[in-house]
Amino acid sequence: MPLLVHPRLDSKPWGGDRLAHFGIALDGKKDICEAVLTSNDAVVAQGPYAGQTLGDLVARDPETLLGPVARHFRSTGFPLLAKLIDAHENLSIQVHPTDDLAPTDGCGKTEAWFILEAAPGAVVYAGLQDGVSVDVVRKRLESGESIVPLMRTVPVAPGDTLFLPAGTIHALGGGIVLYEIQQQSAITYRLEDWGRAREMHIGVGLAAMNPDLRPEPNHAEMRTPTDRPGPAVHCDFFSLEVLQIGPGEWIEIARESGPQVFTCVRGGTELSTGQGTVALAAGSTTVLFANAGTARISSSTGGRVLRAWIGG
Repeated sequence: MPLLVHPRLDSKPWGGDRLAHFGIALDGKKDICEAVLTSNDAVVAQGPYAGQTLGDLVARDPETLLGPVARHFRSTGFPLLAKLIDAHENLSIQVHPTDDLAPTDGCGKTEAWFILEAAPGAVVYAGLQDGVSVDVVRKRLESGESIVPLMRTVPVAPGDTLFLPAGTIHALGGGIVLYEIQQQSAITYRLEDWGRAREMHIGVGLAAMNPDLRPEPNHAEMRTPTDRPGPAVHCDFFSLEVLQIGPGEWIEIARESGPQVFTCVRGGTELSTGQGTVALAAGSTTVLFANAGTARISSSTGGRVLRAWIGG
């Protein structure tokens, strides 16, 4: 059964109001940094499970709802965390740990970004410059100097995808709106925050950093009713593809061995399974568990949907 979920809106000084461009109702707020779509506390919006959270549903029957992947992920609850992020200003320079380096009661944080909107000249910071070691970063931090000059500055544009394995030093630049899919983890080690007075995590952040990771953006090819390129991102923790559906068209989604997340970012669509249909307007997110079977996503007016999943 498709489950429509309510987004949770988070405010930060570096947030803005551009998530409204992608269907998120902001109620006049101007400092929304994130619409958190599928956290464990995401609330089902309608149907027989209305008012219940994804985490509660999974806790009752993880083997059925998550399928075989339930045995392979250290995270508890729903294993995919999707967000929409509006970075009005630069976000902190940070690192996330791998599963092996994460606390025993949590998991690591591998993530991917799909760029929805980018101001002219917008960049992300992803990886260290060639020849820069963790020790060089440590010495610069210890001396109170900025590590920004040590990092790679990567221009991005709408439609670009950037895969960020755990251990990548990175920062999201200002002027960018994006979709993020990641492991269900909130572990972030901040190394520098552009002069903002927040707690840093230098020791554990440097220990978690892999200085050899230097991600490059790729422009995502879109899946259509007549063309199915490979996923924009495929890794052990999730896959991501972009679905483009024209007026009167539909795409059939095969059954997956794990859960799926569908987020509409343009136009309007409908997601149907043998157990029901939900309207998926811009800004809406629907979850399919592993037992949902084959699905069909269609549109009478045209739409674009980001699909993240775990499985084949």
